[in-house]
Amino acid sequence: MTSLSIRNENGASKSCWAVSLNLGLENNPLADLPLAQHLAVLRWAFSRGDATKPRPGTSALVVRVMGTEKTLAYRITLNASAPGDAVNADIVRALDWLANTYGQEAIAWRASCVQSQSSEQENATLCGLVGPKAEDWGPFNPEYFVAPDAPESGEGLGTDWAMDLPGAGWTR
Repeated sequence: MTSLSIRNENGASKSCWAVSLNLGLENNPLADLPLAQHLAVLRWAFSRGDATKPRPGTSALVVRVMGTEKTLAYRITLNASAPGDAVNADIVRALDWLANTYGQEAIAWRASCVQSQSSEQENATLCGLVGPKAEDWGPFNPEYFVAPDAPESGEGLGTDWAMDLPGAGWTR
């Protein structure tokens, strides 16, 4: 497991983290799931935390082509109100579970603090790889990270997308 090194003043924090990750679909046992089901699995993984909870209406998923491989690029915003170690454990636990569930050697991720009571933590960005063979892949390389932006902002790399809309169900 990887440590995100999230620090908080006085051992506690009310913060908001935007977590993005990439899941390759080549040789993936769940590759054929509809996007709405991928979105539900990903959101569920992050909803199991003790210190973090997904902010409603903030998760988005897009399928992009990176080289020759289709990649799920996912973003979720988490509200956190606990000591940094607990937030760290929740995020790493979700990423590790996803790596194993999706049969990934490693998942590339990036977490950015978008709101915090701690000025030191505000705008912090962390990144890395999590999974059973993450160390074999070497350090995080931002050149290979697929941003989970809306499809119209991704230079036409992908057209399939799903977004979590509060009270409206899934949209595709």
